[in-house]
Parts: sequence; C-alpha cells; structure tokens
Amino acid sequence: MKMRERFEENMRHVRGTQELEGIYLTEADEELLWQWASGQITEEEYNKKAIEKP
Repeated sequence: MKMRERFEENMRHVRGTQELEGIYLTEADEELLWQWASGQITEEEYNKKAIEKP
C-alpha cells in the first residue's frame, strides 16, 4: 500500500474519532497533516501553520 493510501485510510479513522467529539477537520487541515506526514514540512512548520490558520 502506498503512503498516500495509508494516510487516507488512517484519516478515515481520525475523522470518525474526531466527529464523535464534535470536531471536524477541513480539507486545509487534512492537507497540512499530509504535508507533515509525507515530510514536505517539518513538525515545527506544521505547528506554526496550524496556529496561524484562520
């Protein structure tokens, strides 16, 4: 299974868990998570961008 496919499968589980708590991830949230998970950005960059998000 390719990395992106594993990521998408895991995100289905994350979405389900978050939705039970009343938390909904946007496409921008998921894209930011993908960038971090795939090594496109560092954890520090992820944290900064996640905080800056409107």
